[in-house]
Amino acid sequence: HVVDIVSGRGLRAVELASYIAGSVAIDRELAIVGDYDGMLSAVNTATGRVVWQFESRDRQLPFIASPAIAGGRVFAGSRDRFVYALDRQSGRLIWQRNTGNRVEASPLADGKNLLVANMRGDVMLLSQADGGVVWTYSLGGAITGSPAPMNNNILIPALDGTLYCLGKK
Repeated sequence: HVVDIVSGRGLRAVELASYIAGSVAIDRELAIVGDYDGMLSAVNTATGRVVWQFESRDRQLPFIASPAIAGGRVFAGSRDRFVYALDRQSGRLIWQRNTGNRVEASPLADGKNLLVANMRGDVMLLSQADGGVVWTYSLGGAITGSPAPMNNNILIPALDGTLYCLGKK
């Protein structure tokens, strides 16, 4: 649904899929959303037109986490264990990285890296350029909550109720 932020009036609805679990990522006029059918869709918010859609040819598992947009790319983790980097304009696949377990937490992007957490408890920092692993750290418990930056630290909520803080002392 596209809603006028001032009046709260609905402007249009766009039919995409059976169920959308995550939040929409918005960059200027483009809204990106993943769904339970295993599809990522980019919608022009001004026209309601679907600009592109992406689906892994090998796996059609849900995109639960909200995508991140940075540097002209869209980054999205899936229950298929992969994180995908797509071209923001075309939806073309740039790279994909197997994380070893389902990704249900939203990725966190900065100027050059991407922080990803999976259901095994692995936290990994990937290069936005090519998906290469910069470092990994195992928290040991399932992570469904999205990492968040705070005062040069990263907060990561785990499924067991533990809030982890990664950073320098």
